[in-house]
Amino acid sequence: MADELVLANDRDVRLVIAHWEDFYEPVVLDGITWEIERRGAPSKLEFTIVMDDILEFCEGNSVRLYYKGVGIFYGYIFQKKRDKENHIKIVAYDQLRYFKNKDTYV
Repeated sequence: MADELVLANDRDVRLVIAHWEDFYEPVVLDGITWEIERRGAPSKLEFTIVMDDILEFCEGNSVRLYYKGVGIFYGYIFQKKRDKENHIKIVAYDQLRYFKNKDTYV
């Protein structure tokens, strides 16, 4: 069972997307959902942003979430979906998602 924390779109909350050496603080719609599993599963961050002419990012870019200046989430974008109104729903997972990978390369 997951513990779920819903963060309101508040001035104490900062969301930052890094794309190469550029950092963006997009406009977030409908708040941010952060799900934390108690054991062995990566935490998940879901949010919807408004696409504009400046914002540029892709899957694999990092996402940071700060609350009152303290970093509470660091992860990577795994999925993005655009709707008709130019809103993009993003799903990001923390680094534990990579550690759980079972692929082997020789």
